[in-house]
Amino acid sequence: DITDVLKDKFPTIFKKVGSDFFKIQNDGFFNVKMFGAKGDGVTNDSSAFQNAVDFCELFSVKTLMIPYGNFLLNEPVIFNRGGVKIQGHGGFGREESWIGYSTATYPDKFPLGTTNTYLGCTITVPKNSTAFVYSESVVDPVNIDGINFIAKDGRTVGNTNAIDFHATFSGPIWNFVIKNCYFRGFNR
Repeated sequence: DITDVLKDKFPTIFKKVGSDFFKIQNDGFFNVKMFGAKGDGVTNDSSAFQNAVDFCELFSVKTLMIPYGNFLLNEPVIFNRGGVKIQGHGGFGREESWIGYSTATYPDKFPLGTTNTYLGCTITVPKNSTAFVYSESVVDPVNIDGINFIAKDGRTVGNTNAIDFHATFSGPIWNFVIKNCYFRGFNR
């Protein structure tokens, strides 16, 4: 039964009426935390991200939000169709803008009760892995905005990547946009 498959893999957003399924209206955006991502920098959020991307590609959802947090991706997240804008809640712009800040040295720079030196959207990638892989079958636009990509072990010998593109689409030209992102510790 398709309801069981959807219920186990995706957040509840469909309603079955008779033999038909109806999409429950939302604000048009989905957040990776709806799919179980924690963003605590310790939990492996790979499967939550993959479920979110699979869902967005399957149901033509155009924007996937990545909120504040540090999302550890121990396995690559595979995009098979594309067309999903990955919208983070802020990239560094430049590292100097946050290094050395702390609640002790700059108490006026942090919201009440916050101890993080940076409240942005970070994706952490372990050695010899990749955060996002766009497969050969991707035919729709690629758009990534406002994300920090950090190599967990820093720049080391190996094959650690933030984004890997394999798309070989030979049709009309489609958009390929990466903006307001920051990359640290990657070899290529």
